[in-house]
Amino acid sequence: MLPFEEIEITDDDIDKVEQLFGNLSFDEERRQIIKNIKNIDIQAFPGSGKTTTLVAKLAILARKWPYSNKGICVLSHTNAARTEIENRLGNTDVGRRLLSYPHFIGTLHSFFDTFVAKPWLRSNGYPITVIDTEYVLSKRYNRLNYIAKAYIKNKGLSESACEAVSFPIALNLKCKETAPSYINIMNCVKKSFQEGFFTFDEILYVAKYAINHSSYISNALQIRFPLLFIDEAQDTSDYQWNLIESCFNNPTLSLRQAFGDANQAIFQNYNSKSSNHFPEREYLTISSSLRFGESIAHLIDPIGIEIHGLTGHYSKYGNISNKHTIFLFGTDTSKVLPAYAEHLLCCFSDEDLDDSKGMQCYAVGMVHTSEESDPTNEKYPIGVRDYWSDYNHNRSKSSYKPQTLIEYVRIGMRAAKKSGNTFELVESISDGLRWFMIHNTDNKLSLSGKAFNSLCKNLPSDKTVDFRLDLLKLQNLSILNKAEWYMFIDKMWIILEKYFAIRKSENQFFDWTDDADDTSANNDEGGEVSTSQNVFTYTSPTSGRSVHIHLSSIHSEKGKTHLATLVLDTFWHDRNIPSIIPWLCNTPPKKKIQLRNAMRLKCQYVALSRARGLICMALRKDTITPEEQSALSTLGWNIVEL
Repeated sequence: MLPFEEIEITDDDIDKVEQLFGNLSFDEERRQIIKNIKNIDIQAFPGSGKTTTLVAKLAILARKWPYSNKGICVLSHTNAARTEIENRLGNTDVGRRLLSYPHFIGTLHSFFDTFVAKPWLRSNGYPITVIDTEYVLSKRYNRLNYIAKAYIKNKGLSESACEAVSFPIALNLKCKETAPSYINIMNCVKKSFQEGFFTFDEILYVAKYAINHSSYISNALQIRFPLLFIDEAQDTSDYQWNLIESCFNNPTLSLRQAFGDANQAIFQNYNSKSSNHFPEREYLTISSSLRFGESIAHLIDPIGIEIHGLTGHYSKYGNISNKHTIFLFGTDTSKVLPAYAEHLLCCFSDEDLDDSKGMQCYAVGMVHTSEESDPTNEKYPIGVRDYWSDYNHNRSKSSYKPQTLIEYVRIGMRAAKKSGNTFELVESISDGLRWFMIHNTDNKLSLSGKAFNSLCKNLPSDKTVDFRLDLLKLQNLSILNKAEWYMFIDKMWIILEKYFAIRKSENQFFDWTDDADDTSANNDEGGEVSTSQNVFTYTSPTSGRSVHIHLSSIHSEKGKTHLATLVLDTFWHDRNIPSIIPWLCNTPPKKKIQLRNAMRLKCQYVALSRARGLICMALRKDTITPEEQSALSTLGWNIVEL
């Protein structure tokens, strides 16, 4: 038995954590999970507060932790657990303890970067210059000869053809290894490795190779981190699971618990069958959602294909529990968003709809195409853009990076105004400057961590305070028009030359662009558009009241909470919502579920479980039968024809 397994977590410990959190109460279901210190998985339904439950457990363990040189390791795809600790416990001793040595709380990539790949690369003569997929692939592609570039274009490939698919380096190209294009691309990738430029996935390949060929690494990491938690475990890929299991493979040295929701495993390849790693053994369940009420839980539980039993315990919007609606349209998709907007205005007060309160209204789809499709096409509508032509699919990506400095500045100014923290502006401007310097100068900057800290590493220590003060002075400048912006840019060039010896030059990155948040155009339905943030703003012609509808992809919204969510039907090999109507009607086919329908169900499950108060769907009326409409109505859906 490992020493920490003797730690006993009591109800008194949990009571103290509730007091520390200030506004939470853990029921018996969650208390049993907090108390459990065994090799076990935790299945947590949408909005059940699994990360908060995990953080409460971590807080108690940190207080009772018996080691000074061994830590707790928490891995996930995002920094949600770390952010939760910072928000809940940032100013407490236990919070500072969790966020520092000997513990590690961060992403899978950052863990294997820090503890495996980087040490192995350096010890084998590789420098570490830049780890970033977008930048590294662009740099490699630009180095290719014209024959290799033409081959990539003709084969319908992308810059990702320049990415290794394993280590030692191998490529996934549609040609022989002796082909001139293959040789040119391979030489380019090898040179990139030698210079220290890697993509995020390549770092994982290096880590896997290091673990497989140096057995001491696994033992050392398990001794260093005897307790491992995995958050959002359902989205861990086969490769990442294999990497974790290769690293934490001795049950006498370490213990593992995985937290997740099997019904929300949407970050997998749509066309391949991934292994079911979660849950892979005995599991405990958090079945009650604190995000929404029983009316929503009742409607979406049937489409959870892995595990059922979802319940809803949020009561604020109980008065609209019978307003969940399916909008049926003909071929005119332009009616959908205005109809949804009017429904929102009927269901919620202006106070509820206030975006600044953090609860926003969304319309999301499984497919978000970059181009509008032909309304006469039988597949129409194919993507989110077919419902609103101003939708920009790139902006809904979590990986989206602003294309101009003014976007970074506007984002920083809005964030600083909202939070009252002026460093929001400093960090956002720094992020933009880092992007510019990496792509346009020879400065070696880290792409991990805070952008401001990354820039400061290139400055003498006595200059960092002055640099921050000069950036802070920019917050007093107005940038409402082009003339004001170029005055702002003149001061920015002074800062760049003063601290980084970068002289003024012509570059589109510094150009003025209109801010669509400040300039709107009315449409025929009484709505306005705000293209910079994918926000459709509707003003009712009868009441004069307004509502903002944020458009996005389903994948981009996973993990978020909305006030209301409209799921837009899209097309992927077939119509996405009509394909899963048997499950929505709680009459699933008895035959084995098809892979594509499994992915559709998980995506719609994620989408419909975002909302606190209201869920809606929109689909073509000719894709659903009267019998299906009747069955859905019996379950509690309202059917509205547009």
